[in-house]
Amino acid sequence: MLDNIISFILAATLITITALILTEKIKINPDINKNNTTATNSPINALTTIPPSITNSPINAPINTGSMSRTASNTNSSSAVTTTKPPTTLPPTTPPPTTPTVLGIASQYKVEGEGSKNDLFYTSYCSGVPNHICYGEYRLRFSNGVISPMTIRTEAPSGLTNPSLRFKLSNIPTDGVRAFLQVKNVATNSNDNNWYDANVPSQFIKPSQTEVTFINNTSQPRKINKKENINCVYARIPNNRSITDGHKYLGEFDSYEECVENAEIPSNAKAITWHKNIPNWPWSKTCFSINDNNTNTVDNSTTCGVLS
Repeated sequence: MLDNIISFILAATLITITALILTEKIKINPDINKNNTTATNSPINALTTIPPSITNSPINAPINTGSMSRTASNTNSSSAVTTTKPPTTLPPTTPPPTTPTVLGIASQYKVEGEGSKNDLFYTSYCSGVPNHICYGEYRLRFSNGVISPMTIRTEAPSGLTNPSLRFKLSNIPTDGVRAFLQVKNVATNSNDNNWYDANVPSQFIKPSQTEVTFINNTSQPRKINKKENINCVYARIPNNRSITDGHKYLGEFDSYEECVENAEIPSNAKAITWHKNIPNWPWSKTCFSINDNNTNTVDNSTTCGVLS
């Protein structure tokens, strides 16, 4: 009995001493509380904790922006690729086209710019020539497209019309140029302020020429009514370059407008006809005037202009 009691006491004492020893070990090693191995090794921390091998990999290394920008700069720099451009060869300089210039205009009673009134006159009274312009403004138009900015108004006394006009010229092209007299009605009661070619023949100006005179000017504006796909000389011309009393060959032109603006149209012309530019056609681009009867025939290969 006594032996059993002693054995129990010894066992209890041993358990107590062992517990005290374990408690002291825990106090001596606080890292056991600080680093919970169970938490560290949990699946959650296995996902959120970056292994040292990844942390120190080149992917996570700091980006050297200066190095990258220098690389990009060197890649796009002109010094990266050296090229030698061949010397630029400029085309030969072409001088600007010569522009005919009007220096002065003279009529019997008036001079604009330079010029002389000698031997100039009026040929008609307004009352004797219906449809003519009594209060007109005049200028020159040239076949190379130049229109003179200088003009003259000829409000003559006593109702005179149809003035003779002298134009002083300079700077004529070396191959010459054709001059057309233009007129505009400036009467106070006029409702048409457009410029028209006067119904007088144009004149060819030579390079050496310094003046041109339009004598016995009719002052009658020449208006042309364009009619597409109409032939006004149909069956009237025996060949494609002929001239008769009834019609006149005016030349070859690239368009109807060029024929109207540059051809020397007779003052008695009733109409003109331009043949369209059709390859291998003998009549292609030819222009004619009809001076007696306008045939006015439908023709898809021509354009007619009826004069009034």
